[in-house]
Amino acid sequence: MGVQQPAVPSDLPYGSKPLIALSALFYVWSLPRFQTALAGRLDPGVDLGVHTLVRELILFGPQRPSTVAERLGKSRSNMSKVANRAIDAQLVLRRGEDGDARSVVLDLTAAGQALGADALKIGDTMMDELVEGWSAEELEMWTNLTHRLSVAAADYATRLMADTSVEDGPPGGAEQPR
Repeated sequence: MGVQQPAVPSDLPYGSKPLIALSALFYVWSLPRFQTALAGRLDPGVDLGVHTLVRELILFGPQRPSTVAERLGKSRSNMSKVANRAIDAQLVLRRGEDGDARSVVLDLTAAGQALGADALKIGDTMMDELVEGWSAEELEMWTNLTHRLSVAAADYATRLMADTSVEDGPPGGAEQPR
């Protein structure tokens, strides 16, 4: 039995055609099997959580564990476990933060830097394959429009998060489960 191609949802009930197209793309790219297969191209012996941490650090540099946890939507406890696995794999290290001896940041080791660089190359190769056959003009237009959309999405997210807070609880004032 071969690998089944993920179904691309094309009949999503949004009224916005751009949102349908983006949701379909996000759906495929966020599938755990897709993410695991992509990470497996790098180092099949390292789990997806560690790969995600390495990618975060190669893209955004050394960070406090609590910052990484927040950015990735993980609990501090879960992030600590992922960081420990990355440290055991000699991909990440904890070091004192400059100017504050009590605080630590997660940083990449030389092996983590190499794995992160390979992850970026695999991403570039994947993207080259996905847009194969596109003209230079199509690729430039898509890139510019996607960048504009990313900036607008970041602005929207900033406004949305300023209006609501996870700490405020769920919408409608319902009690949070304990």
